[in-house]
Amino acid sequence: MCIRDSDTTIATPGNLEYVQSICKELDVKLSVIRPRKDFFTLVEKWGFPTVTRRWCCYHLKIEPLKLFFRNTNVDHTLVIDGIRANESPRRKTYPVLGIHKHFKCLNYHPIFNWNSRDVKIYIKKHKLRENPLYNIFPRATECWCTAFKSVKQFRLLKEYFPDLFQKFVEAEMKLKSGGSALFKNGKRIYLRNL
Repeated sequence: MCIRDSDTTIATPGNLEYVQSICKELDVKLSVIRPRKDFFTLVEKWGFPTVTRRWCCYHLKIEPLKLFFRNTNVDHTLVIDGIRANESPRRKTYPVLGIHKHFKCLNYHPIFNWNSRDVKIYIKKHKLRENPLYNIFPRATECWCTAFKSVKQFRLLKEYFPDLFQKFVEAEMKLKSGGSALFKNGKRIYLRNL
C-alpha cells in the first residue's frame, strides 16, 4: 500500500493530484491521511508556526499518521519517504534506516544522500513523469508551514498560486495579536506587503 504523507491541508496546489495520478499509473493503492483540523483553523487558534513553535509538523503530519498506524499492524509496517539530508541541518543527523521515533516502526529514506540533480537524473533515466511543481519550486512542498519558508518562496506562491497565497494574507489579518506569517532577524514580515 502506498500512503501519502498526511494531506497537510496546505500543500502546493496540484501536488496531491500528481501523487494520485502516479499511484494510478503504477497501480498502487493510495490512502490519503488528513488531520482533524486544517492548517488555517489551527493558525487562528495558535498563530503561525515558527522555528521555535513548530506545532504544524505534529498536528498536520505525525498525529494523523499515528492514528492511521494505530489501526495497522506496525510490526509489519515500513515507512518509506523521500527526505534528503541536504534539506535541513537536522535531517543530516537522521539514519538512512532506523526505527521511526513517532510511529515505532521501520523507517527508510532511500534517496537520503541524493541532491536535486540526482533526483532529476533518476526521473529521466527511468522515464518517470516529473512533478511539474519542480519547474517552479526546488521541492513540491506538501506543507507550506511558515516556520521554514522564505519571502522568495512566498513571492513564488503569490505569482503561481494566488488563491493559496491570499489565504495566508487573510489568516494574518484575522490574528488578534497582529501576527505575521514570516519572521526574519526578529522582525515581522507581513505577506500583504509582498
